[in-house]
Amino acid sequence: METQSLLGTASASLIEEGMVDAAASETNSRRRVLALLSAVALVTVGAAAFTSTTSSTKLPQLQSAPKPAQAAGVVDTASDLFCISARNEKYDELEAHTLKMYHLDLVLEPAANNILTVGACEGKSVNADDYSVQWTVDAIGKFAKEHATFIFKDDVKDAASVTVVTEPANTEFMIKATLTSKDGTTYVSERKADVKVVRRELRKLTESDREAYFRALHAVFTTDGETGRAKYGDGFTSHGELSALHNDMNFLYHNNLFFETSHPAMQLRLERSLRSVNPNVATPYWDFLVDAKLGSNWGDSEVYDESWFGTVMTKGETGYRPEGRFHDVPRTLDVNEKEYPQAWHNVYGYLGSPLSTSKSSYMTRSGSVCNFELQQGFANCEHVSMCFAKFLASYV
Repeated sequence: METQSLLGTASASLIEEGMVDAAASETNSRRRVLALLSAVALVTVGAAAFTSTTSSTKLPQLQSAPKPAQAAGVVDTASDLFCISARNEKYDELEAHTLKMYHLDLVLEPAANNILTVGACEGKSVNADDYSVQWTVDAIGKFAKEHATFIFKDDVKDAASVTVVTEPANTEFMIKATLTSKDGTTYVSERKADVKVVRRELRKLTESDREAYFRALHAVFTTDGETGRAKYGDGFTSHGELSALHNDMNFLYHNNLFFETSHPAMQLRLERSLRSVNPNVATPYWDFLVDAKLGSNWGDSEVYDESWFGTVMTKGETGYRPEGRFHDVPRTLDVNEKEYPQAWHNVYGYLGSPLSTSKSSYMTRSGSVCNFELQQGFANCEHVSMCFAKFLASYV
């Protein structure tokens, strides 16, 4: 079973940004670890009020608890005979424990085709031919009422499963499905919905979504700030600008508790930049705990595929540049330290550690040190949990 988990670092601010994560684990320990490892995900919500006509259709089996049946002609506004579910048409429905962790009822994803389904709750026996369906949607809050959009695809509003598209971020709405039998008995199933961009593990993405992410990331890494904002808008932040922020002499991004809040904040800025390039992109996360099983063959992880992040076992004859799509990523040169005066530079004027002696004009990466190939694989869940426990204990 796949477990979705909320980012544990800076959780309050991340919830405000509307992030939902998907992680692969079932233990509380693993969820804590993945929460600390995950970076960020944006949320988007859209809502508006709609009504619909009725139609009969076969209803799928969903989940709820039993309740006595209603007499003919009675309107049941708290029915557990029928349940509503929602999912992105390209992915499975989010797990119940994910929704519970985020204190959410339903999640729809923005600018995506979402499938809303009303069906018989688990354990219920329903004759689909006896019921017609009517959907209504009401926006919640002033912002949603003024700015949100909610569209039924192909104007179909009267089927048990309908496709909807909604946006923008951080709005909510109430979804209601009214089902009426041939004898006039009416049942109402109602659930609150939030539209959020869901962050999934890199390997769980569809091929098209993963490719869209890498294309946007490449644009951020190879486009300067001025050009990017002129082309993509004010939300764009270049790789050089992010590097300067990370190397800012006024902040200490590592070796203290600031690490756990500063990096998610920086990830949010990167995510906004990616979404300025392609508004349908959500930053995935990499669950390297999955790759712990590779041991000393860690460089064989799929994330180092040339069509993904590129190779890590690089060669001196190619300047230790990764093979693949990121082979052409330039480093940020600021010789006179005028463009980024607050950032650390090395002796050759490149942004980065002042101890760095690299004069390569391109991004480099290596799986060896002094020609000794690294043999230690990725940490497993137990290792990372112990690391954080000891780190946090040192501040008690």
